Amino acid sequence: MFRRAIAEIGGMKNFISKGDKVCVKPNIGWDQPVEMAANTNPKLVMEIIKQCFDAGASEVTVFDHTCDDWRKSYTNSGIEEAAKCRCQSGSRPSGIILQNSLTAQREKP
Repeated sequence: MFRRAIAEIGGMKNFISKGDKVCVKPNIGWDQPVEMAANTNPKLVMEIIKQCFDAGASEVTVFDHTCDDWRKSYTNSGIEEAAKCRCQSGSRPSGIILQNSLTAQREKP
């Protein structure tokens, strides 16, 4: 559904240029597993990140101000793993940053 919607409006390249730094703001507010559907689906987050890099982004920050402990929320929601995943090309993109409003954790490629 996401891919079709983005394609309908001309693709992610209409919004992102080569070298852009992008912030993706999913709902990661709750320390709940994927099955509870309390947060944005990590598969959607993974696809958005992939499309940002494919469109030329040099860095993608995944950000939310969580209600529960941010480390637990990012991990248990599945979004941390999705952000760190390998893209279909087989290589993990550099420049992934997991961040909340209080602290930041920079991921090394």
